[in-house]
Amino acid sequence: MMAACWTGILYWTMARGFLSGFYRFTRGNSVLVAPLDGHKDLHIMSGMALCATAVEHTIAHIIGTVPGIMKAKDASKLNEIVGCANKESTEGYMDVDFRFLQWPSCP
Repeated sequence: MMAACWTGILYWTMARGFLSGFYRFTRGNSVLVAPLDGHKDLHIMSGMALCATAVEHTIAHIIGTVPGIMKAKDASKLNEIVGCANKESTEGYMDVDFRFLQWPSCP
């Protein structure tokens, strides 16, 4: 979630069209516009924070997901847990073709 927030801040600090429209909307009196307009330092900080949250996210997956995958004895049990290849029993399943993202493909 924080990676998405930092990405938004990173974009907003460089979106001159957005800032110009925001200035017109608030008539230049907004407490929010001034920090966004002094964007260089905020842009650098949000880029660094985005890198930090990306590393944190990756480490969290390594700690939480990879051991479970490594301990799985067979693919059918892993697929049952993850919800892969069982559309009928997976709650909230979206019927979208994501095969181009799967490597190796689900059995």
